[in-house]
Amino acid sequence: AFTLYEEVADTKTQLRLLPLMIGTVQKTCGFGQDNYETLCTKVTQYAARLLKKPDQCKMVYSCSHLFWDDVTDLPKKPQKIDSSSGSFTLAGLTGGGGDKTDVFGDGKRSLECLQKSLRIADACVASSSHVSLFIEILNRYIFFFDKGCEKVTAQYVSGLIALINEHLGQMDEDFDPNIKTNLEAFYKSTIEHVKAKAKLNPEKYADIDL
Repeated sequence: AFTLYEEVADTKTQLRLLPLMIGTVQKTCGFGQDNYETLCTKVTQYAARLLKKPDQCKMVYSCSHLFWDDVTDLPKKPQKIDSSSGSFTLAGLTGGGGDKTDVFGDGKRSLECLQKSLRIADACVASSSHVSLFIEILNRYIFFFDKGCEKVTAQYVSGLIALINEHLGQMDEDFDPNIKTNLEAFYKSTIEHVKAKAKLNPEKYADIDL
C-alpha cells in the first residue's frame, strides 16, 4: 500500500488516500512497537509533503492520533509508563476484531504533530484559512488534554486560545462577513465545549484560561 501511494502523482488522489491510510494504520494489530512507529512516521511524512499547506496542516494534525491510542474505555491499565516521555505501552488487549498485541501512546510524538500543524497553519495567512485551522487544531489539543496526554498541557491550550482571540480581533471590515460569522460560531462552539468539560472536571481544567 505504501509503495502504491508513492507512485500516485495526483495531489487530489493523495488527499483522498491519506485519511484511509491514517485510519488503517491506527487500527492495525500485531505489529511490534518499532514497526508500528515506523509506519506512523512514514504516513506523517506523506502528510507533510502534500502540495497545499492547508491540506498538509489537516493531515499532519490527523497523524497526531496515530501516536496516541485512546485507552480510557479499556479494561486494563498501562503496564509500562515512561513519565519522562509521556509514553505508555499496554499489552494483551482484546477487541471485537481479535487479539491486539500492543497499544501504546507517545505523547511527545503527538505533540510534535500538533506543533508542526500549527507552524503550517501560521504560514496560511495569505489564504485566510489560518484561523479556521487554528480552531481545528485547538480541538485536537483539547482532545489530547482531556484524554490525559501529559505532554499536551493546559499552558498549550491556553496559548492557542489566546492566539485565536488575537487573530479574530484583527479581522478587518474587508474580511468576508460570512466566513467571519462561521469562524466565530465554530470558535464559540469549541469554547462552550471546553466550559462543559470544565464543569465536569473543574480541577483538571482550572489552569486553562478562557
